[in-house]
Amino acid sequence: RGQLDALLQSAIEGCATIRQAQRDALGL
Repeated sequence: RGQLDALLQSAIEGCATIRQAQRDALGL
């Protein structure tokens, strides 16, 4: 269960990083 939580957390952080990169690319 702890491993699954860690995977989920890293996936959430990865999505946030991608969204931030998209904003930077769009100059927002």
